[in-house]
Amino acid sequence: MLRGTPGYFLYTPIGLNERLIAQAGLRLDMQADVTHSITELSKRWHAAREKRSEALTAVEGDDAFERMQRFLTSTHRVSVEGRLSRWVFVGVRP
Repeated sequence: MLRGTPGYFLYTPIGLNERLIAQAGLRLDMQADVTHSITELSKRWHAAREKRSEALTAVEGDDAFERMQRFLTSTHRVSVEGRLSRWVFVGVRP
């Protein structure tokens, strides 16, 4: 688990989630790549914050504002490049 600017993130190797679902005695019912959500959200959030930068820097301070903007830029870049992905897994009892 890693503490990022907006909260905690859990990075796992490919195949770990499926293996843990099976070890829990569940059947993998669905898995979906929802990376598009972080790609789009990081882009929109960055633009919205930039538009309101004056008000946000008054509350957050210049350093915190810039850190978050850099985080959003990095998140967008690595998700577009395929170096970061978000998956949804649904396990059900057999």
